[in-house]
Amino acid sequence: MFPKRLTRKHYWVDLATRPYMRGLRNLLLGLNRSGKYIEALEICEKLERECGDADTAAWYRAAIHLNINCWESALENAEGLIDRMLPDAAFIAGFALSETGKTKRAVTFFLHGILHHPRAARMLAGIDAGEPVHFDQVEDHNAGVGLLENLHGYLSNQSPAARSFYAQLLAHPIVGSLIEDMETVIAQRHERDNCEWRDVFDRMNEMRSTDFIVAQAQRVTAALSP
Repeated sequence: MFPKRLTRKHYWVDLATRPYMRGLRNLLLGLNRSGKYIEALEICEKLERECGDADTAAWYRAAIHLNINCWESALENAEGLIDRMLPDAAFIAGFALSETGKTKRAVTFFLHGILHHPRAARMLAGIDAGEPVHFDQVEDHNAGVGLLENLHGYLSNQSPAARSFYAQLLAHPIVGSLIEDMETVIAQRHERDNCEWRDVFDRMNEMRSTDFIVAQAQRVTAALSP
């Protein structure tokens, strides 16, 4: 079925193998969203084994395990993806930790998700983020829609404690200020007459860096502590 000249890591960039991978991804998406979790996990295995698509498989395993209340497995699959161009996995890790009472550690993951996807963060709390205007906001909105649909099983049965903690986190002044700063930086990237584009880009990356997020998480955790 697969060209022998290709290694599995190149299947997605080759037109001979991409349709098969897209078909598996779409099947996985449909099975998860329809609540057919066992079948979905089987497709995760197939996607990774046959196509080498370990990241997509891990993301869906994280989402599925969160939907079926397997907190440790959800965390294990999600946390390795956060620095691999899949920052929305940080929300899954944060929710999994919240459900086990590990809220201090959850703050770091939530902030990582929030600073990459501020609109999606609001959407997960049921807060109207308004209509997206530019490309980054559209991408952020789409991430929120994807999370809401793929985590439907979890969100519909989320524990009151975890729901309350996430709402409290978003409402905290430090987090609100961080969201406002990030959205300002993102908006500045789209200003046509912005002569300091590079500075804006560097500031955005700084706010999304591990060092910055950990430092802010410590501030937030200290402020939330009784």
